Amino acid sequence: GYILWREIGDESEILTLVIAPEKQNKGQGRHLLNTLFHHLRIRGIAKLFIEVAEDNVPAKHFYLKEGFVLIGM
Repeated sequence: GYILWREIGDESEILTLVIAPEKQNKGQGRHLLNTLFHHLRIRGIAKLFIEVAEDNVPAKHFYLKEGFVLIGM
């Protein structure tokens, strides 16, 4: 799996987070996300955004479970 993001000032955006299908639901996405959270805290980045397709129910569920909040559609 991998995670790709960009940082602009005190904000960051996840561009993609990918886990191979056979490795999904085994904590690897959570591990990548927690590693990113740690990295962003060290760099003083206060906000992290992600855009998820409305029909991507598993991804929406994952991000909500990990503490993200819906701010727009």
